[in-house]
Amino acid sequence: MITLDGLVVPDTTASSAALEVASAYHSPALMSHSHRVYLWAAALGTQYGIPYDAEQVFVAANAWAR
Repeated sequence: MITLDGLVVPDTTASSAALEVASAYHSPALMSHSHRVYLWAAALGTQYGIPYDAEQVFVAANAWAR
């Protein structure tokens, strides 16, 4: 079973920058959606043993066009 404790936001410069830009342009609802997108992708990758780059997935989840 996968828990949220095992799915952490990557602590990288790119992830921090993506979060900063997204916070400046996204509504609170879209920010929440972006976080859910990352968590679902990370959870599915973990559950099915699919290797993924957490930083790339997090940045992509926060890179919605306005």
